[in-house]
Amino acid sequence: MHFSKTLITIVAATTSLVIADRRRPFPETDPDMIRETITLPVIKEIKTLLEDPERKSPVQWRKIYYQAGYYNVWDQIWAEVIHGFDRIKLPTYLETIKPTCTDEKLAQEDYEKALAGAFTEVINTTNGELSFDRFMKSDNGSVMAYGCNSGYRQTVHLSDLIAIHAAIKESCGDKAGSFDIGKWRVKYGVSEAKWYPC
Repeated sequence: MHFSKTLITIVAATTSLVIADRRRPFPETDPDMIRETITLPVIKEIKTLLEDPERKSPVQWRKIYYQAGYYNVWDQIWAEVIHGFDRIKLPTYLETIKPTCTDEKLAQEDYEKALAGAFTEVINTTNGELSFDRFMKSDNGSVMAYGCNSGYRQTVHLSDLIAIHAAIKESCGDKAGSFDIGKWRVKYGVSEAKWYPC
């Protein structure tokens, strides 16, 4: 009888250890756990990248892409980044450029979703940079985020694109605006979707 009780105790303890050590399922399905283990760490990593004066870190952007890409939580990530635009500064090689604003008032929800679409398009290359020839755009409803290239070929780095749009937002508020980088022969901006900005 004593042996039986001891055996039951050992089995119960072992079962408890196995349950405690059991790994969470993959893919994770709990929204709160996804936010805690994927979304928030990625947002923190992006903010760290934006503090780098060089801003071009393809290895780190690739890590971020594979960390969050499976769960497709980019809309949540970009919403947090956009709402924190006031903390983002231009890199030293762009800090002397001032955005140009217009009187076009933009619908804010469309504005944010157009930016999120542009950022997602770049991150989906897996290395945080996208090459384009003449024109790139992301539109949502009445608003378009765009890039106009008058040179041979342009490569936009996500760190630069985020900082550029943060500068436009800081200068122009809820109005349309653009950021013209003469030395690269490229202009990025946000406007009403009905116009061709280039």
